[in-house]
Amino acid sequence: MNGGAAARPFIKSLTGVNRSQATLVFPGGVTAAEDVAIGGVTGVVSPINLCKRDQPVVAVRTCCETPNRVGITIGYLTDQGLGTDFPRPLVALRQPVGPDTVFDVAVGLNTIGQTPRWTWINGVLVSRKPAGLRQAAAEIHLRLKPAVTPDIDWSQMTGGCTATPI
Repeated sequence: MNGGAAARPFIKSLTGVNRSQATLVFPGGVTAAEDVAIGGVTGVVSPINLCKRDQPVVAVRTCCETPNRVGITIGYLTDQGLGTDFPRPLVALRQPVGPDTVFDVAVGLNTIGQTPRWTWINGVLVSRKPAGLRQAAAEIHLRLKPAVTPDIDWSQMTGGCTATPI
């Protein structure tokens, strides 16, 4: 995407809240999380079907014009990558995550916030509060609970690009 990593959305802060105890995973104002230890809770931002540099935009099954879809996944680090099954973790978790956990997440949308399309959340949305949409400093504050949801294989999806707003 134009502007590279500096233009993409990023997780500004992530906190796990268990009843009255809050565990700060990483603080606000960072564009890259520090190294995460095995079992550490973290967040990953990933583009979905964005065109590569100099790749022509094709509305069906190839890629879509930037900005388009961005997924934000909260999980934990395993020796094989990112684990997302909190009820049955593959490794011992460093932060407590249970059925009453609420993740408090601030996402800096950067350039995608100027013309937002849609968001995807795997979890139970408790609240959302966008701020500054249509501006370079747009962000969204989410509170969500982890939930078991279907896994989607984007390589098998058909359809096209969308401009559905957040």
